[in-house]
Amino acid sequence: MEYHTTPRERILNLLERKPVDRTPVGLWFVSDVLQALYQITHTDNELSLWRALGIDKWAWANPACSGPLAPKEHGAAFVNHWGIQFKLVQSGPLPTPNHRPSLGQLHSRHAE
Repeated sequence: MEYHTTPRERILNLLERKPVDRTPVGLWFVSDVLQALYQITHTDNELSLWRALGIDKWAWANPACSGPLAPKEHGAAFVNHWGIQFKLVQSGPLPTPNHRPSLGQLHSRHAE
């Protein structure tokens, strides 16, 4: 059976345990990667970018936390209401559309 659904239908079908045409996709990017993707896809906002990349999510839901937050661990910039510790990092240079590193180059960078 071949069929296509919208991102909204895909997520609702999944929640209702109905068949979907593919697994819903949702991605999150650090700001440097987000800016590079805007340039590559010729978009200027996240909704347009998600549509250009075929990503299904389109909004975040952040309910208020009524209980105490987990203590912030050493080196964490902040902790969210789920207790996830976040650390600020500086990203390195991003590949340009005309220069994409090979898989071997990426592996050697991580081995250093």
